[in-house]
Amino acid sequence: MKYAPAIGVLLLALAWGVSVFCWVGIVFPRCSTGGHFHAGIARGNAEVGFRSPPDRPGFHWDRGPWVLCPSFIVGRFEHDWSHQDVTGAGRLIYGQTECPIVCLITLLLPLAVGPLIGFRYRLWMFFVWLTTVAVESTYFADQARSLWLD
Repeated sequence: MKYAPAIGVLLLALAWGVSVFCWVGIVFPRCSTGGHFHAGIARGNAEVGFRSPPDRPGFHWDRGPWVLCPSFIVGRFEHDWSHQDVTGAGRLIYGQTECPIVCLITLLLPLAVGPLIGFRYRLWMFFVWLTTVAVESTYFADQARSLWLD
């Protein structure tokens, strides 16, 4: 059990490689609101959301006609929740939140490396990890800023 974070990081790294080329996800059975919850990976992101009208439940794999570009490889933060009041009931029609897999790997890295070194971190390890977090934060903040200015 102590190596679970390391295995999780390896699986996230594998998922990141797969997500550059296709969408892989699972659609959960129908919920009480008339739609389906879904979770998956696509374009460097891990995504969770709600979709109505519902898709068929189960495991899905779709290879989209994507062009490789930096935002597809690294991913980006996205949050899109749309409300449409078509029937007068005010139902949620579509919602999705995406987080870059690279950020998840970076955040889990200290937990993954910890059991391998007995949780005895050196100062340089902390500075390397902190620098990585700073570079990622700068990249994604600049990306968000360019989205707002367009």
